[in-house]
Amino acid sequence: MANTSCVTPRRPDHSSPSSEPLTAGAGDALTMTILDMPAWSSAWGQLPLDRREVYFHPAYASICAPWERARPGCLRLTSPAGWMLYPYLAHPIDGGACDAQTPYGYGGPLFVGEWSPAHKAIALARAAEFFRSTGAVAEFVRCHTEWSDVEALRTAGFAVFQVRTNVECDLTTGDDVTATWVSSARRNLRKAQAAGLSFRLGEGDRDWAAFEGLYAATARRLEMAPAYRFDHDYFAGLCALAPVRLVVVESAGTPIAGAVVFIGGMLAHYHLGASDFAHQGVRPNDFLYFAMAEVARQAGCQRIVWGGGMSNDPADTLFRFKTHFGALRRPVFCAGRVIDRAGYDQQCAAWAAKNPGRESKLFLKYRA
Repeated sequence: MANTSCVTPRRPDHSSPSSEPLTAGAGDALTMTILDMPAWSSAWGQLPLDRREVYFHPAYASICAPWERARPGCLRLTSPAGWMLYPYLAHPIDGGACDAQTPYGYGGPLFVGEWSPAHKAIALARAAEFFRSTGAVAEFVRCHTEWSDVEALRTAGFAVFQVRTNVECDLTTGDDVTATWVSSARRNLRKAQAAGLSFRLGEGDRDWAAFEGLYAATARRLEMAPAYRFDHDYFAGLCALAPVRLVVVESAGTPIAGAVVFIGGMLAHYHLGASDFAHQGVRPNDFLYFAMAEVARQAGCQRIVWGGGMSNDPADTLFRFKTHFGALRRPVFCAGRVIDRAGYDQQCAAWAAKNPGRESKLFLKYRA
């Protein structure tokens, strides 16, 4: 295969689906389809209910794409065993190349049906062929903690590495969503309740604007990296996405904290949160976790995923804070695969030449 890193990627035509047959061994036919947005939306609606999550939805990829300066796309590979859905963002790189990454959060190739390990490997190899044909040098997957098959990724040539540990709260313990919380969190919740804090679901532009303001203030206070300082278009996109909930915490009718929660069939995910630091004395953050858990439980979810810290260090302060709100722990993996070695090495070498003396531990080193 010729080095494609210095040519303009041949962009797939997303105006209509196209299929290419591939023999998958033992006479089984594997068909790849490049999904346009309507077909992608239809495929999302065909997922089993427990896997019908925001991270695989075309609207979410479309929301993330402008923020990440990328183009959304989705592959569907079908075999007699089932089908695989693979949403991605194509990120341009210097020289006309690109790489394929899953959107912010938890995604990756999603297998539906009774796939054998060998057929999964063949499907993932076919995806690599497609990405290589578009000028991509590598793939980067932020693995879903429930639905990603990490062993299949390893078998298909991905390097898999743990990036952190997530905290989850079991919502099936009865009416008390705080049953597995630590005593200090339960005590802080009682303090918040005694102060009269309440919560509700946010609705409309006014509530989203209030949350956007709280989030911007929180980002400044915590000195968040630019990548986490989402713009108005990002929040407006989330507002229009049906599985998204905005949870608003109020004190005497004034919003003092809020969170964006993704509701799935089985899992809920805490996406973004913010609070007014002036009200920290009444513990709005502890109350916010209670509110999110209640919203997720009422929606029928079995667990809510709080996420982890900023690293895989057990002493990470954010991770330690989240351990107050649930007893479940789950490793979080990322996976990377080089699909054009010459092109990938060229990008890394160009980065090293521009950054003498620096060392990057990222898989996509040229993006450090």
